[in-house]
Parts: sequence; C-alpha cells; structure tokens
Amino acid sequence: MFQPAFEVDGSQGGDVKFTMGTRFTFMDVAGFHSEWRTDLLLGNTYGIQTELYRPFRAESRWFFAPHADASDTTFQIYAKNDPLADYRIYRTNIGGDLGYNLGRFSELRVGYEVGSLNTKLRLGAPIIPSVTGRVGQTRLYYLLDHTDDPVIPRRGFSTESNFRWFDSSPGAKESFPSMDLKLGYFQPVTRSASIYVEAEGGTTFGSASTGIPQFFLGGPLRLSAYGQNEFQGNQYYLFRTGYLRDLLTLPPFVGKKVYAVGAYEFGKMYGVTTGTEFPNDVAAGLLAENRLGPVLYRRSVGDSGHRKWFFQLGRVF
Repeated sequence: MFQPAFEVDGSQGGDVKFTMGTRFTFMDVAGFHSEWRTDLLLGNTYGIQTELYRPFRAESRWFFAPHADASDTTFQIYAKNDPLADYRIYRTNIGGDLGYNLGRFSELRVGYEVGSLNTKLRLGAPIIPSVTGRVGQTRLYYLLDHTDDPVIPRRGFSTESNFRWFDSSPGAKESFPSMDLKLGYFQPVTRSASIYVEAEGGTTFGSASTGIPQFFLGGPLRLSAYGQNEFQGNQYYLFRTGYLRDLLTLPPFVGKKVYAVGAYEFGKMYGVTTGTEFPNDVAAGLLAENRLGPVLYRRSVGDSGHRKWFFQLGRVF
C-alpha cells in the first residue's frame, strides 16, 4: 500500500512550515499477519522511519518489532510571538520491541533502542544546551485506543503511556528515568455535539541532570496561546476540555464535515520562572475534515498578553 501525506503548520503565523511524506506498507512480507511499514518525510523534517511487525505465529498475540529511524528537523522556541532560538535536531536510532496484543484496541511493548542525538543552535539565544552523543534507552510502552475515529474522535477513551530508562544521553551526568502519560475521554451530548476531556503529564522523578529538557509546552493543543515550546523542563502537567459541534456536511468528493470547536486548557512546567503564574487559555475556531486531511483554524487567548491566530492543514501519518 502507498499513502501520501502532507502537513502545513501555521503554529506561528509569521513562520509557516511544510512537510510532505509517503508511507509504504508491505503485508505478509515476513510471514502471515506481518507488516513492514516505512515512512519518508521531506520539508521542515527530513527523515525516514521503518518498522517490521512480526507475530511469533499467525494466531499469536506475541510479536516482535525491530525498527530504525533517522531525522533532521527544525526545532524553534518562542516567547509569545517572538522567536528566541532556532535549532536543528539530528537523530538516528535502531532498536527492537517485544510486544503483546491485549485485544483489538491495546498493546504492550518492552524494548531497547540505541542511537545518537545532536542539537545544533543556528540562530538566537542558547535556551537549551547544544549537545551531541550516544543515546541508549530501555522502554516500556502501553497503548489503549477505544475511540471511534483516529482523526476527529467523538466517542470513546484512550490511554498512552511511555516509561524510559536512559542509560546514556548527551549532557546527562548519570542514568535517569522518564515517564509520560496521556488520557482522553470523548462523550456525545447530543446527536451533533460532543465534549471531551484530556490530561497528560510527564516527569523524570526528580532527576535534574538530563542534558536537555525532556518535556516542552507551548503551541497548538499544548497551551495554544503560548509560543512554540515556550516552556521547557523535566516535569509538567496539562489539562484540556472542549466542545465539538457539527456545522455542516461537505459533499463526498470534498470531505466529511465542518465543526465548530472550543477549548479551555491549563498546565504547568515545574522549575520554570516565567511572567505567568498560571498558564491557561481559551481557544475557538473551525475544524474541517476534507480530502486533504483535517484543517484547523483557531483564535486563542491566554493570560499575561498571550494570544494568537494559528492554523494547521493535513496530517503526516
């Protein structure tokens, strides 16, 4: 199977980014029910990622999944709408997972990955360190997705959890743990409207010497009124609740539906001193699902003078 995709990212109105991609999926190449998936990306991110999913037996729930990736991507840090730093981040990784399918909607994986990381400052102030070196991590991953749509869910719930133990990371003085958790719940309230609640958080369990910050907040759906990656640190939380309502149905050759969307979100990055004591914002706009992918256009207003318009078109896998 061949699947083209693209994304136009207007998270910062004065700096629109474009990424195009292609996914190749080969079925049964390493036995019945196996799948080899490869993604190619060009644009704001240049990269390749490949994984082979291989059950131990055709009817087995146990599987193994060797994988590898390499990428070169732009990483920018803004304060409100002002650019502070522009980095290029280079990554290469190779590893493998042992996993178990818990049912149609969930899986559990454990694996190890080794590679390299290079963060290079191109313009601006050194907000995060420029580092280069080996990365080695053991990972425990769990996914439960019981929503009714992978792009714009209206009903259901989801959970995604990642626990990592880094035995090596550039700039880190010693090994350290890292964990993040994301939860989502979507519930129709009328035939044409749904509400949702989402929560996420991450921590390094008190480990401060991690080389570079492990978590970032700021940008669409991550404190939308704030600058891209405005907050950096090693422990955070983020909550978001919102409302989604059908406005009109598009012709079949154009897409599916247009929605009115509204949301309130608040969060915190621990250990960060900023001009705001309680980062939060409200956002409202339009969301359309067409043949080119989802289109989001929103206005977001937060505290301490944070506000902006932003848009996103398409989705890269």
